[in-house]
Amino acid sequence: MRMSAGDVLDRLSIVLLKFRNGVRMDREMEPLMDSLLTLMYRNPDVDWMRYLYRLYEVNEKIWALEAAVRNGMLDKDLEEVGRRAVEIRNLNRERVGIRNEVNFLAGESVHEVKKDHGSE
Repeated sequence: MRMSAGDVLDRLSIVLLKFRNGVRMDREMEPLMDSLLTLMYRNPDVDWMRYLYRLYEVNEKIWALEAAVRNGMLDKDLEEVGRRAVEIRNLNRERVGIRNEVNFLAGESVHEVKKDHGSE
């Protein structure tokens, strides 16, 4: 199955985050890097690295917000869990927006809409 340009950059940003945190992602990274190079070749006027970095930043913020919740560190602070949930929802909106912008710039007709999701 072919991935959209937005999906390629989003997945690559996550692989890079994992790699930065010491997780070997060689098998996943190679096809994503090939897809990025293809995007760069087909659309040389677009600053794809800027979009990759934007997605990297958004995903990094989401991970940081989710970490304490996921690890049970906030079980007694439901107000903070709620605050983080709202912030994560807003960051996911931004993430979907970037992915859609990337798809548009790549000339793809893919437009993401999350159904029954907080980022709608």
